[in-house]
Amino acid sequence: MKHRLLTLCLWVGGMAGAWAQQETTLGTMRSLPQSTYLNPAFVPAQPFYIGLPGISSVAVWGSSNSLSYNTLFVENAEGEAEFNLDHLRSALRDKNWVQAGAQVDLFGIGLRASPRLYLRYRASIKAHQSMMVPGDLLKLVDEEFQSSPANIELEPSVNALAYAEHSVGGSYLLTDKLTLGANLKRFNGLFNVHTQSLNMKLTTLPDAGRMRLEGEMLVQVTGEELADDPTEASIRQYLRSNGGWGLDLGATYQYSDRLQLGLSLQNLGFINWKGGAREYRVNRTSVEFDAFTEQDVEDESEAFEEAIDAISEAFEPQERDIDGYRTGLPTRLYANATYQLHRSVHTTGVLFAEVYGGRLMPGFTAAIHKDFGRRLGAALSYTAVNGSYANFGTGLSFRLTPFQLYVVTDNVLAGLDYKNARSANVRLGMNLVFGTTKKESKLPY
Repeated sequence: MKHRLLTLCLWVGGMAGAWAQQETTLGTMRSLPQSTYLNPAFVPAQPFYIGLPGISSVAVWGSSNSLSYNTLFVENAEGEAEFNLDHLRSALRDKNWVQAGAQVDLFGIGLRASPRLYLRYRASIKAHQSMMVPGDLLKLVDEEFQSSPANIELEPSVNALAYAEHSVGGSYLLTDKLTLGANLKRFNGLFNVHTQSLNMKLTTLPDAGRMRLEGEMLVQVTGEELADDPTEASIRQYLRSNGGWGLDLGATYQYSDRLQLGLSLQNLGFINWKGGAREYRVNRTSVEFDAFTEQDVEDESEAFEEAIDAISEAFEPQERDIDGYRTGLPTRLYANATYQLHRSVHTTGVLFAEVYGGRLMPGFTAAIHKDFGRRLGAALSYTAVNGSYANFGTGLSFRLTPFQLYVVTDNVLAGLDYKNARSANVRLGMNLVFGTTKKESKLPY
């Protein structure tokens, strides 16, 4: 039963079920075919590339606007990590977001079909999670709050999905200055948790020394049957049942010989979840329990245990199969300006935003990139995102024809001081690349 209050926080925030991050440093490394992830109008430096199955691009990323390892745990006298409510209370905001994502490319290929047209195909597996935990949840153990009549509204949420993606697209040099790009994407859903509604109200009853929790919940889930019956036939049928479409749009404009402007909008689309869709519903209900304190939590007292058991029993969800439902995807917007300082050096500024799970998350990146001949490229960047401002990134690419190795991160400090990090990502991989496009070819740089 240890740390049951933390379990309760996660239960309320995701009773249907850490880190979102846009990889902006990647978009400054135009020698990488993966730079087109940020804008489909970008033109890779190589006329032809092959993304090796499973190793051309592997990425994980995430962020929180308030939480880190050190906000949850402190070291005791024996050097062991212990959950600490005081540290957590001081760090929490009104809304505490925890987001995470991952991507593995299964295959990729890109080809310059003509001086104006570049074509590409990519198959990937992607996952994304967004969870919000209200800071007021800790008032469950706030003795000052419990001492007078009061009530607070709690509206936590959780949204998570994993899906396979097939993307066909390209970029086209419409004029000497304007390049347009697009990707048409087919989705096959693997797993989803979607908070349709989750509304709670916590009320104090100081005269009786008790509290009341009331609320309702509707959460939709798909993917449980895939784990129960993972045969090849069931997997194929499941993927066909959970399908959707998406679109990426982008453009670049060569304002001058040195300055290029870019704009892209990604993941415009949806997934219809029909195979094995279920809902978990709690109709409006309430439960009263004896108030408990922070010391009760530390001691795992009888009052604390009884309160947790009462809440769990009262809000036990009813499960039933449903015909299906539809969800959107994390939609991202990028606006960038790239200025060429020297033939081998350029700087980039990127404004970006992500909308997912009812939340808008904006950010900014400034970066500089240098090519050391045709074999080595390096980038340095600074990013402000999700309430985190100490994000210094780097990227390295090395080419030994036909192999191209690379690693990119927006926050290298997260690996050095992971206990305080609230934002982290890394992408690495190996491509097969052939040829090099000369910059004198009038293509946007």
